[in-house]
Amino acid sequence: MTKNADTKFGSLSWGEIISDSIECPSSRTGHSLTYFEGSLYLFGGKDDYSASNELWQYHIEARAWTKLTCSGPKPPRLYNHAAILYDRKIFVFGGSVGVNFSLWVFDFDVYEWSVYHGDVNWPSNRHSQSVAVFNNHAYMYGGYTFLGTESDDLWCYDLDENYWKAIQIKVTVNLMLCLVTRPSSTAL
Repeated sequence: MTKNADTKFGSLSWGEIISDSIECPSSRTGHSLTYFEGSLYLFGGKDDYSASNELWQYHIEARAWTKLTCSGPKPPRLYNHAAILYDRKIFVFGGSVGVNFSLWVFDFDVYEWSVYHGDVNWPSNRHSQSVAVFNNHAYMYGGYTFLGTESDDLWCYDLDENYWKAIQIKVTVNLMLCLVTRPSSTAL
C-alpha cells in the first residue's frame, strides 16, 4: 500500500520495495543505515536471538542485497549505535556492548574496518545516542551510558584529526517575576 503526501517539494509517497535477492538481512532493530553512491549500507542491529556485526549493501537500482566481506579487524556485534558518512567512510559510534566507547570506521576505498582509539578525553560508552555531521565534525548527544543512566552531554568529534571535545552546555534560567493584580471589587 502506498501513502501519498503533498508538500512544497511535490508529492511524497512510501511504498514497499520488493528485493530480487535470494539472500537478505534478517529482520532487526537497533541497526544503522547509511547511503553512499547509489547504495544503502546496513550495519549491525539485533534480531530475536542476538546482535550482529554484519555489513549489508542494498543496490537501489538493482533492488538487490549483498552481504559484504571486509578485511581488517571486525567490529563487535553492535546494536543501538549511531552511524554517519564522512570522506568515503562510515563512522560507527558506540552501541550496546561493553564499558569502553568504541568508534569503528569502514573505509570504502579499501573495504576494510578499523577501530579508532583515543585518549582519556573520549566519551564514556553509550547507546541510543544521536549523531549529526557538520563540516568535518560529528556532534553526539545523549544516549544511555553503560550503567543504564541517561546522558545529557554533548560531544564534538573532529573527523580529520581523531579527537573528541566535550561541549559545555551552559544553562541559564531567567526567572521572571509576574505580578498579578486582581481588579477591585466595586459594585456596578
